[in-house]
Amino acid sequence: MKIFWRIPAQFEYENVGLTIGVFDGVHLGHQKIITGLINSCRKKGLTSLFLTFEIHPRKILSSTMPAPLITLDQRLNIISHLGMDVCIVTDFEQEIMNLEATEFIEKVLIDKLKMKQMWIGTNFLFGRGRKGDVQLLQELSAKKGFKLQVVEPVKLEDEIVSSTRIREYLKQGEVAKANLLLSRPYTIGAEVIHGTKRGRILGYPTANLKWDEEILLPEKGVYAVRVKMDDERYEGVANLGYRPTFGEEKELYLEVHIFDFNQEIYFKELNVSFITRIRDEKPFKDQDSLIRQLNEDENKAKQILKASNW
Repeated sequence: MKIFWRIPAQFEYENVGLTIGVFDGVHLGHQKIITGLINSCRKKGLTSLFLTFEIHPRKILSSTMPAPLITLDQRLNIISHLGMDVCIVTDFEQEIMNLEATEFIEKVLIDKLKMKQMWIGTNFLFGRGRKGDVQLLQELSAKKGFKLQVVEPVKLEDEIVSSTRIREYLKQGEVAKANLLLSRPYTIGAEVIHGTKRGRILGYPTANLKWDEEILLPEKGVYAVRVKMDDERYEGVANLGYRPTFGEEKELYLEVHIFDFNQEIYFKELNVSFITRIRDEKPFKDQDSLIRQLNEDENKAKQILKASNW
């Protein structure tokens, strides 16, 4: 997938089919739009294009911006693997925010990007003041001669798949349910940093992690996880919380114990995929009680991971 970091003044592609949005999470609903667009473009000999934003428009227009589910790099990587030809990452504030809806379609999408086909969801809003909607697009489609495909939401077990619902599940610790809506495990990229080395003393060495602070974290607790590092995959248990047993209640931490692993990996980048939440975080009266619980957590996590398809 070729990436442009702003809308080009002279676009090199002709006959484009495109979709627009943040697509936070790139969940099943987003994937339905993306794969539909890509397949249609391949059949008709068009270039498939994803127009997205480096900063979520809601962060610019509103003070109530929810934490993102994935980073921009993760979003681009997922969409590239789905088969998109081209992506434009634009500055919403600089290039789009003040354009009226009709002006945006005509001057940007048609004149600059050579749009012949557009795929959107039913709740798509665009243009200055978010006054552009599906009805306006249908009118412009007939007038300007581009094909418009409006994609209905995806339902899973009578539930509409949405980024909002995924956030709710994650905040409740229901990562298994969130994963179903995403169609993959919820994954956080993080760097291994130095910690207290207390886990090593207990016989459970852990990788202490520093993550992107803007990304949404699941509810505190203990999780069965899969870990990817240097293209190698591992299994383990993650602890997310405040270390109540040791009285360290001010700083939120994320640490991972990787099974059957004993290497120095400081400053390595890990991708931690949350599979299932095992239990709440809780304090222990002594070290022996904690070690017994860690043994139970590891055994339970191994059973969960063995049975998991993720």
